[in-house]
Amino acid sequence: MVFHYDRNDHGCDELFLSGEALLHWWTQHPTEVRHAFTTHA
Repeated sequence: MVFHYDRNDHGCDELFLSGEALLHWWTQHPTEVRHAFTTHA
């Protein structure tokens, strides 16, 4: 937060959009997400 607001550093702003898209996918596919995090290889 300090870098973003106090130092006006917006270098990582584009990462938010990709993270937001991933969050939408995760919430629409809870079974696949649960399986990915609970299945042992």
